[in-house]
Amino acid sequence: MKVSNETKVGALTVVAIVCLILGYNLLKGKNLFTPTHTFYTKMSYNPGIAVSTAIDLDGFKVGTVTDIQMTQGARSEVILEFTVNKKFKISKDAVIASFSTGILGGNALKIYNGDINGPLCKNRDTLTARIELGMVESLAPTLAKIKESLTSFLSKLDSTFTKDAEKDLSAVISNLKDITENVKTLTVQTNEVVAKERVKIDATLNNAESITANIKSNNEDITASIKNLKKSTDQLAQADLKKTIEEAQKTIDELKKLIASINGGQGTLGMLATDKKLYESLLSTAANLDAILKELQKNPGKYVPFKKNKK
Repeated sequence: MKVSNETKVGALTVVAIVCLILGYNLLKGKNLFTPTHTFYTKMSYNPGIAVSTAIDLDGFKVGTVTDIQMTQGARSEVILEFTVNKKFKISKDAVIASFSTGILGGNALKIYNGDINGPLCKNRDTLTARIELGMVESLAPTLAKIKESLTSFLSKLDSTFTKDAEKDLSAVISNLKDITENVKTLTVQTNEVVAKERVKIDATLNNAESITANIKSNNEDITASIKNLKKSTDQLAQADLKKTIEEAQKTIDELKKLIASINGGQGTLGMLATDKKLYESLLSTAANLDAILKELQKNPGKYVPFKKNKK
């Protein structure tokens, strides 16, 4: 069967129209093969939001913006038309928000869903909208304050550096140069002194190294001597201490016996310590004897006869 040219042209025209419709809808973010619900929202105009802007829900792309219309009363507000895949449930209290996708710009829309077990949005319902500040927008007030502070500081700094201040700064730089020259001269002099005394320093270090080497070579002998000295000292200390303790114990025992015998009235000391009459008698006898001796010293001839020598 022969197909006429008119039929071919008509078929190609239909295919072209279908492709045109599909392409146009794809450019607008519509997918004719996926069932969707259409929703609306009213928000402030944002140049970053355009047709085919993605709609995000819990991190997944669930739809796209299909149309943007200016409102009648306020040019700063727009009505957004967007579609969402039917398999995603949108609650009545859901909120759609625009947010910044990066530091360099770019905006997208995100749906904050509510309780999906409650009432759900139907096709062509309107959602509440809000605007979330991105990183740059949230930092804008702080950056503005920093800018004002920096401008004020630079202005004060510029007014401070007058001609007199420049002269003072030149004087300070000149003083720093003088200080640098003095430090350089002092360093040279120090190097000269070190060079002159280097021979003595080397000799001292050599002597110290020699002494260290001798000590190291005789380390075993020194260690043995110290051990022997410690051993002898320990033995001497132990021997003397033991002997001293034994003698002290003997002395204490004898002293105890002596005190016990005195308290018991034994011996002369014991009798003197316990017999008061004997003690008093001895005192009286001693006093009488002392008086007799004094009388003999005064009048020896009265008691001892002396013969005169015949001539």
